[in-house]
Amino acid sequence: MRYECASPRVIVSGTHSGPNPSPALGIARSIRYAWQHAQVDGLDYSTASTGLHSKAFDAVHIMPSWKDVGLADAAQCLLSIAKKRNAVMIPGLDLEAEILARYASMSHEILTPPIFAIEACKKPATDFAVALDLLTPRTLSASTIERLWEFASIVGCPLWIKGPRYEAIHVQNLSDLVRATNRIQSTWSAVHVVAQEDLVGIEESIAFCALDGRLLEACYMVKTQRTEQGKTWAGRVTELTPATRSLLSVHLAKLEWTGGGEIEMVRRQQDGQLYLIDVNPRFPAWIHGATVVGCNLPAHLVASATGINLPSSRGDSQEFVRVVDEIPAKFPQRPMKWGVVNAVSLGKMHPSDMPGLARRLNGGARAHGSKELRAVPGDDPTLQSMSLRLAEEFRTPHHAFLSEVLNERLIKFTTVLKAVSRSTGIDVVGAYSVKTNPNQRVVESIKNHSLLAECISLSESDYCLALGIDGSHIVLNGPAKWWPITSDGGGRRTFYAVNCDSYEDLKLTAARLRDGDATTYLGARICPPSVTSRFGFDVGAVDDFLALARGLVDANTIARIGVHYHVAPSSIGSSAWLSSLIEVLKFCRELERTTGLQFRMVDLGGGAPAKYLDSVYRTILEQATNAVIRLLPNVAEIVCEPGKMLVEPSMVTLTTVISVTRRSNRRVVVIDASIADVPDASSYPHRLWWKPRDSSKWYKLDGGHDVVYGRLCMENDVVRTSVYIPDLLASGDLIAILDTGGYDYSMKYTFGSGE
Repeated sequence: MRYECASPRVIVSGTHSGPNPSPALGIARSIRYAWQHAQVDGLDYSTASTGLHSKAFDAVHIMPSWKDVGLADAAQCLLSIAKKRNAVMIPGLDLEAEILARYASMSHEILTPPIFAIEACKKPATDFAVALDLLTPRTLSASTIERLWEFASIVGCPLWIKGPRYEAIHVQNLSDLVRATNRIQSTWSAVHVVAQEDLVGIEESIAFCALDGRLLEACYMVKTQRTEQGKTWAGRVTELTPATRSLLSVHLAKLEWTGGGEIEMVRRQQDGQLYLIDVNPRFPAWIHGATVVGCNLPAHLVASATGINLPSSRGDSQEFVRVVDEIPAKFPQRPMKWGVVNAVSLGKMHPSDMPGLARRLNGGARAHGSKELRAVPGDDPTLQSMSLRLAEEFRTPHHAFLSEVLNERLIKFTTVLKAVSRSTGIDVVGAYSVKTNPNQRVVESIKNHSLLAECISLSESDYCLALGIDGSHIVLNGPAKWWPITSDGGGRRTFYAVNCDSYEDLKLTAARLRDGDATTYLGARICPPSVTSRFGFDVGAVDDFLALARGLVDANTIARIGVHYHVAPSSIGSSAWLSSLIEVLKFCRELERTTGLQFRMVDLGGGAPAKYLDSVYRTILEQATNAVIRLLPNVAEIVCEPGKMLVEPSMVTLTTVISVTRRSNRRVVVIDASIADVPDASSYPHRLWWKPRDSSKWYKLDGGHDVVYGRLCMENDVVRTSVYIPDLLASGDLIAILDTGGYDYSMKYTFGSGE
């Protein structure tokens, strides 16, 4: 479109200006930077969008809430406003841009990418990464919390949980993962949630503008300051390299791009490689920072779209910084009540009601998960084993031990050990973590498969001895390994290995060994520098290093020396777990060189999730074993201490549905089990199966928006969130809570049971 006047008329949307700002105010200021007398209107969907008060806007438009209008009608209304004011519109809200692309894309007044280009921006935006020769972090888009949790347990925490279009939550641990997923799904009515590897490095961005597929201008920005939410507060702006500009130009032509855009990246500290993180189909909120240093992208876009000449300008610096400013309010604001959660505050993220629009696009909250019931296959090993228990008389809640499942897992585990031993040429042995589930049938199964038993006290050791496990097959660990303390020391004992947490522990153990106890290996637990833990020697402290060296030199006269590394891969991910192990092995290598000692045993600990055994465990164990051989060639044996990886799937908790109600647009189920029966419910998402009263079939309850509560009068009695409850589920039906054979069993308690 061509304009006869010297200054443009522009409408910009997304005017909120807070810790997590929208870009409209920056766009408006950039346009005024180029044309002092430009007509610039601000448009938004709530008076709570603080940027509406700015003098950068000549007029403001407050539109109806998205829940009150048809989407096509809303798009046509925005187009009508632009045409009546003889203006172009630059959308500053991702979902609004999508609506305009769907319903007003043929209009020259609306400067937004076509719908297929916006679709290409959705996470993980692989096409952009390929086109610009960028790497991408490990990413998973999934509809169920189970798959997200499996991904997180391999990649490790911290990581990012993101909506497909909006919002990113930094997750520090697996418990936070569930909460973050619930928030994304409930806020955005998102069927799919994106989990993305967290990369340590420098945050960098490309901002650009294009018209009908022709790249107009672009700039490169490196963040120098950011907010707690990760938003840009200051940055350094430079030109794109010719190679990057050429690649970007080709890709935007392919996408027929119109409007502004941003490509967010991280330059990973580890190797300096650039990784694509996000692509936004609009200008970024920091866009005026680029303008003040000489790259006015909004003005380039408006000039090309309107045919108005762009005045020349230059910046006085390569860097910008944001400051806070107070301005007069244009219309009254309601007082904010202290302590009221729903009060409008500066930190309110979505005054433009993008969550409401997301719910419209996704069909509402009940769109979560699959409404198509999936029957559990008749040949499923868990179902077959569970069916044998169902033939017995029981009262819910009931913990059913699936001996067939455990036996199958033990065979698989011992097969892995033998395979790794063959491939690496070193003995790899397993020691079951008894504390995970000390059930007699479990311990006897461990004994029958010739595994060692890992105990954390004399009491636990005595329990294993009473079940027929020889002392030479017991690994003794923990800060209270010699508990309970008796006047005679508990008698003379024999162990396979004893691993110590501190210099005092090492001295006490050495004294016991000199006094008659015996062990093949005497080890020291070492805490890697990259891990924070109360357990083990802090190898970063000089005093601990010297104490450890003295203690091991002394211990070397009593037993073979070992090292104990215990960091749960389910907490930090397999890659970080292997990196931390290598840190410990390198430290031990230096200790060998310093003292002349030879480490003969490495204990790798446990903490692997159940899914590892079915997927990555052999690979991880082989990598760890090869690292040991490379760095500590005198090691004769490697011990691994699985617990939950073996036994979690070996029990199910059968429970009866008490009630099914609806609350806040989701179904709420109350069952006769509780967190007293499933105390580890918040640590990982337990799989749920459902059997109607009048049916013999079991069905999988997939991911969704509903919740399962326990029977207790406690707010935290939440057995499962993010689950889809079908319409047919009713009081009296059975629900099987799977994967309760680990800490759920050993930590269960009687609260609320009347016992």
